[in-house]
Amino acid sequence: MVYWVIDRFVIVKSYIPSLETLPEGYGFMNEVGSHTSRTIMRKELEALLNSTPVNTTFNDLKKLVIEDNILQKETISGRKKTFGFLKQLYSLDPAVPIFRSLRWGWDQNNAEKPLICLLCASSRDAALRVSAPYILSLPEGSSPNKIDLINILERSFPNQYSQKLLKSMAENLLSSWTQSGHLNGKLKKIRVKPVAGPVSVTYSLYLGWLSGMRGRNLMSTFWIELVNLTDWEIRDNLRLASKKSWIKYGESGGMVDITLSRDLFPEVNTL
Repeated sequence: MVYWVIDRFVIVKSYIPSLETLPEGYGFMNEVGSHTSRTIMRKELEALLNSTPVNTTFNDLKKLVIEDNILQKETISGRKKTFGFLKQLYSLDPAVPIFRSLRWGWDQNNAEKPLICLLCASSRDAALRVSAPYILSLPEGSSPNKIDLINILERSFPNQYSQKLLKSMAENLLSSWTQSGHLNGKLKKIRVKPVAGPVSVTYSLYLGWLSGMRGRNLMSTFWIELVNLTDWEIRDNLRLASKKSWIKYGESGGMVDITLSRDLFPEVNTL
C-alpha cells in the first residue's frame, strides 16, 4: 500500500493503474500527455463529435478540423495543434477500443458527456491519473490546493519538469477536473459530485476490463473510482445498464456476476 500525506489528507495511491503496464494495444497511453500545455479540451471534443455521426473515420475527423475548420481556429497551425492534442487525449480512431466505446456512449446521455471525456482522457494521460487520488479525496465543498497538486506531480515525475511547467500542469489539471464536473468555479474551485449514470458506469467497467480486471473486481477499479458514486449508486446504475442490455449483472449470496455486452464491446469475445 502506498500513501501520500498532504496536509490533512491521506491519499491512498494503490488504485492508480501502473504507468508501465496499461495495455497500449487497446488505446491506453503510459506517458504524460496533453496536460503539459492543454486541458481535456471538452468543448472542442463536444463540438467535433456532436456534429459528426458515430462511424466518422479518423481521416474524416482530421479533415473537418484542419481543412474545414469546424472548430473555428484562426490559423492552420492552430488547427493542426488542436487536432494533435485531441488525438493525444482521445485517439479519435474508431479502430481503437477506448475511443470506439466513447463514441458508443456519446449519444446515450448528454449529461454524462463531461465524465465520459474524463474517463477516456485519463486512460491516455499519466498526469491526469496521478492527480486523481488527490481530487477524489477532497470532501465536497472543500477547495483544492494548487501547491499540493504541484507536489504530487513533482513526486510522481521526479526531475522531469521545471517548477514553471509543473505549475502550468497543475493549473491545466484543475481546469480538466472542472470540465469533468468534479470541481466547480473559476477563481475559487469547489469540490462537487460529477454527473454520473449507467453510461459512464458501463464505460468504466469496460476500461477496467481492458486494463485486466474481471468479475467482481470490475466494481473496484481506478475507472469506477472516477465516477464518484457510492456502492449503492453503482449497483443501481449496473441494474439500469443491465436493463438496456449493455451488460449482464447479477448478485446472489455475496457473489457478483458482471458480463459486458459482446455486441457493444467485441474485445470480450477474445476470451
